[in-house]
Amino acid sequence: MIIKLNNEEKKITGKPFKKAEVKEMVKAYRRTIVDPKKEFKFAHFTVKEVLQLCIDNSILPESVLKLLKTPSVGSEYGVKIYIGKHVSENTCPTNRVSDYLGLNTAILCNTEVIKFKHYLDMLDDDKSISIPIVPDPGDAIDQATICPPDCPEETYPDPKDGYDLDK
Repeated sequence: MIIKLNNEEKKITGKPFKKAEVKEMVKAYRRTIVDPKKEFKFAHFTVKEVLQLCIDNSILPESVLKLLKTPSVGSEYGVKIYIGKHVSENTCPTNRVSDYLGLNTAILCNTEVIKFKHYLDMLDDDKSISIPIVPDPGDAIDQATICPPDCPEETYPDPKDGYDLDK
């Protein structure tokens, strides 16, 4: 279900926070990196790549690709995944500050891919970040379930080969 940011009619699990706090979360994580040349800074996928993954696994119909918009000739939209650190109570889930404060998390934001090689973040200082599904440019996602602290009680190995990435 798509929920608009700052919608008073909907209950959300997180507190709204802005682009500056995302920057601080990413900087806090990067300060923990021992060798910046070898460590993860971000991952990026085009929206088409993410949708194609869902199509290839029979989650979405191929017709969904026809709905993709392009910002301009020579560019497309994408998703950048940062690693950040919960650095303040405001970036932690409500009533879970002690569980999340100081832990790393994933932060997703929309990008405009310019000339197929430059990933321009579409974070907007006038929008907030707080909920799992966000439809508008300028928004991002932070409130991911992270393990720890929210690990499943049991792992679930792949029934085909018994392999489990969570072990």
